[in-house]
Amino acid sequence: TVVCLRQPEESSTMIISFSLHNSCSNKMCQVILTKPYLFIGMIIGGVIGLTVGSLAAAFKAAEKEIARLDKEVSDAHKQN
Repeated sequence: TVVCLRQPEESSTMIISFSLHNSCSNKMCQVILTKPYLFIGMIIGGVIGLTVGSLAAAFKAAEKEIARLDKEVSDAHKQN
């Protein structure tokens, strides 16, 4: 048996159903059950996307800090 989490339209509570392979009506459960490599690829792609996005944000913040420090150093040289 496979455990699928699904939320029926008439209920607002999440239920756990024990279903056999391919009998779950939830689309994500069907993807996980029938195409596990696709699901694994989606997870890996998501992790890579989050990593690249966070690195890009950190790089942008570092550029701003470097520009601020350069300005501070040049102002200190002007005062001397």
